Amino acid sequence: IYRIKIELAGGAIVYSRVENVFYFKGSGYVIYPNPAAQNSDINIAQQNVDLTLLQIFNASAVKVYEKKLDDRINKIAPGILSKGFYILRLTTIDKQIETLKLVVY
Repeated sequence: IYRIKIELAGGAIVYSRVENVFYFKGSGYVIYPNPAAQNSDINIAQQNVDLTLLQIFNASAVKVYEKKLDDRINKIAPGILSKGFYILRLTTIDKQIETLKLVVY
């Protein structure tokens, strides 16, 4: 999260709006916050806005949630995931698969 601060010659200070910048680090997706509180929104940012199938599996490899992602920022509503460790499998329309890890506390 970034914001610009400009100090003018007369001493006045001007701030820009707050902007989010995502660093995908070789991945097509960023999940945040991670770790996430149990009753908070969990966001998944996509580098390319393509139709993607999100599947979430618990530590016992049981699928606990599924959703189609179709926006730059997608949300998992609060309270859907209980406390624990999760593996997220993201499958694009052309069958490319990526996995992410998530901790909910």
